[in-house]
Parts: sequence; C-alpha cells; structure tokens
Amino acid sequence: MSQGNNLDEPRSEEDLNEIPEGEPGNSPVPWHFKAFLVVTVIYLIYRAYQGTEWIIHHVRI
Repeated sequence: MSQGNNLDEPRSEEDLNEIPEGEPGNSPVPWHFKAFLVVTVIYLIYRAYQGTEWIIHHVRI
C-alpha cells in the first residue's frame, strides 16, 4: 500500500478546483489580448455593415 494515495478519503470540491502554482490556467489574460478581441469584434461588425450596404445597393430591382 502506498503512503501518499488514500483512495478511501473523498476529495472536496475545493481541492478539485484548485490549480497548483505554475500550472497552465493560473495566470490572468493579458490586457493586449482583450484589446485585440475588442478591436476584432468592432472590425467584424463594421465589415458586416459594409456587406449589408453592398447587398442593398446591388440587389435592388
């Protein structure tokens, strides 16, 4: 029987949600990535508006 593994003791939900230091997922998202996402969304909305305007002007009967 190994010393470090007690299979009889259930782990709490807090223990399961903890991420050890140095593991991926423990660092915050950089501000420039958030800014990139915002600018990308604004650009895509602008291009959708342009496409809609183009369709309206070229599909008139």
